[in-house]
Amino acid sequence: MNTHFTAPLLAHFGLGPPGIYESAQHRMHAAEIAAAVQANQLVALTGEPGAGKTTLLRMARERMGGNVRIVTVMNRDRARLRAGHIATAAITQLSAESARRDLETRIMQFTRIVGSRYAAGERICIVVDEAHRIRGDAYAQLKDLRECEFTIGGKPVAPLFSLLLVGHPRLTDQLKRRRELHYRTLPFDLSEEAGWMTRSNREDYLLERFGTAIEERTRQRLAALYKVPLALDYAVARAMRAARAAGYPPVNDASLQLSIAELYEQLGRPGLADIAKAAGCSKASAHNALKGATSNPDILDGVRRALTTLWDASVGVSTSSTTPRRRAA
Repeated sequence: MNTHFTAPLLAHFGLGPPGIYESAQHRMHAAEIAAAVQANQLVALTGEPGAGKTTLLRMARERMGGNVRIVTVMNRDRARLRAGHIATAAITQLSAESARRDLETRIMQFTRIVGSRYAAGERICIVVDEAHRIRGDAYAQLKDLRECEFTIGGKPVAPLFSLLLVGHPRLTDQLKRRRELHYRTLPFDLSEEAGWMTRSNREDYLLERFGTAIEERTRQRLAALYKVPLALDYAVARAMRAARAAGYPPVNDASLQLSIAELYEQLGRPGLADIAKAAGCSKASAHNALKGATSNPDILDGVRRALTTLWDASVGVSTSSTTPRRRAA
C-alpha cells in the first residue's frame, strides 16, 4: 500500500488498498524495456521524482523472462562511479568469487563471469539507479565496459549485458553531450511532454484507484494541479483526511484546502489587474492577499474565488459534476 494511505482512512470512503495503475503506455514501455534487456541494449529511463519509474521497472521485470538476472549497483556515490564498481557488483552478485584488486584483472574476471552466463543463455541486466549523478569519464568507462568481448564458439561477442540507467531528466542532457553513448541509448522519457501520464491519464489514474470517493470536478482539479502520481497520492490522502475530519465523503473541492499561494503559482502568477477585477477589489488589496499581508475575510475569500475561477477557466475544469467515465473495480 502507498505510504500516504492507511486502511482506516480508505475504509472511511469504502475503499480497499489502491491497485497498480497500468495505462496502455505503461504496458508498451514495460514490454519494450523487457525486449531491450533480452537484446543487451543500453536503456535510459528518466523522469521526475514520483513519475512512476519504479512502478514501470517492476512491470518490465515481470515481462523479462526467467533467463534474466538483475545486477543492482549499490555504490551510492554516483559522482565517483566507475567501471570497476559495476564490475565488482556483477562479480559479487553473480558468483562466489571475490573481486580482484587490480582493475584490469577485475574487468577480465567480470568479462569471464558475465560471458559464461551469456553463453549459457542467461541475460544480465545491470541497473544503475540515480544515474543522473554520474560525472566525469564514468560514461566513457561504461561504454568501454560494454565493449568487452567474450569468445563463444570461436567468435567474439559483445555486448554481454544490458545496462539500464535510471535517473532524473538531466540524465538525458548528460547523455546527449556524449554522442558515443547517446546514439546507442534507447530512451524512455516519463514526462508529460513525451506523452507520459498526461492530464487525461491522471484523471483515469484517480478514477481507477479511488472511484467515486472523489467528485469529478475535484478529480479534474487534482489532475490539472499535480503532474506525477506520487504528488497526486499525497494530495488525495491530504484531502481525504480533511473530508473525514469534516464528517463527510466524498472528497470535494472544499477538501483540497488549496491555499491562495498554490492557486497563484499554478496560474503562472497572473497580473494583479486580472485578479483584482475578478475579485472586485483594488490591486493593492489583491497584492496584500497574495502576500498574506491581510486578514480581511472578504478580501481573502474574493481573491480565492477569483483565482479559482481563473484557474478553472485556464485548465478547462467543468463547473458541475458529471457521471464518471469509469469506476474502479
